[in-house]
Amino acid sequence: MCDNNRGWWTSSFFYCMRKKPDVNGIKVLKYLHLYIIRKQLFEKTNLHQKYEAMKIKLIKTYNVLITALLGLLGFATACDLNEASEYGSPSAKYIITGKVSSSKTNQPIEHIRVTLGYTDTCYTDVDGNYQVEAREFPLDENDSVTVNFNDCDSIENGEYTALDTSFVFRNPVFTGGNGKWYRGQTTKEVTVKLEPKE
Repeated sequence: MCDNNRGWWTSSFFYCMRKKPDVNGIKVLKYLHLYIIRKQLFEKTNLHQKYEAMKIKLIKTYNVLITALLGLLGFATACDLNEASEYGSPSAKYIITGKVSSSKTNQPIEHIRVTLGYTDTCYTDVDGNYQVEAREFPLDENDSVTVNFNDCDSIENGEYTALDTSFVFRNPVFTGGNGKWYRGQTTKEVTVKLEPKE
């Protein structure tokens, strides 16, 4: 009852349908028989391999077309003669220089820690000179910056009272700007005298 070409399930199906023939059964037999013939024909002629090869070729062609289209779009935008928009925020560099000395002796004080806000810290040299700088959003006329002066080596140079002071850059003159976002730098000189501790 089992046919080697069709398999045991098709042979059993035909056997059962022969016992109870009806209109629906005959239609099913016809469709099943056509399916088996087409499947065998498809496998014998290697149509499935040709179909897979054709599908791969079609996908490769599609990829080449998409790549070429994206490349043309890229060149079209790259050749735009208009200047590209810039993104960022305005900034300026503020530099504070000066000298720290004793209010009693007018002698320069070395190793005083000078801090400009949270951005820059330095220590005075032998001559009491210092320089701190910060690059920030351009300040308005009434905006101030805070500079802290702290004595870190009280044993060597004596003890001096810490000083927190604020400075305002009135009508600053900026140099070295690029005409765009960076306005340039401006310098303010501040001389400070610290009070010795009793």
